[in-house]
Amino acid sequence: MYLIFTALFFLIIWIVSIYVLSYWKQFFRFLLLNTFLVAFYLYVIIFYGKNIWGHDEYGLGALGRIILSFMFHTITVFIFSIYKSYQLKKDEKAT
Repeated sequence: MYLIFTALFFLIIWIVSIYVLSYWKQFFRFLLLNTFLVAFYLYVIIFYGKNIWGHDEYGLGALGRIILSFMFHTITVFIFSIYKSYQLKKDEKAT
């Protein structure tokens, strides 16, 4: 049950981040950059995980690292979206 709530929480803050940043001129560039960054996370964890973290017989360590990287990335983007939204509103009021 906690896993479902956690997944819903991160899905909701991901959707809120997209909505908040959707008015930004550089939104599609930001979205493309984040897509490449997530693909890079997955590539490193899946293909180079054994070299970095050692043997993972059942793949649970890799699965945990993938989940944690998505969680960290979502929280970072959410914080950035709040900051950027504040900055855009501040610049809009100044003009």
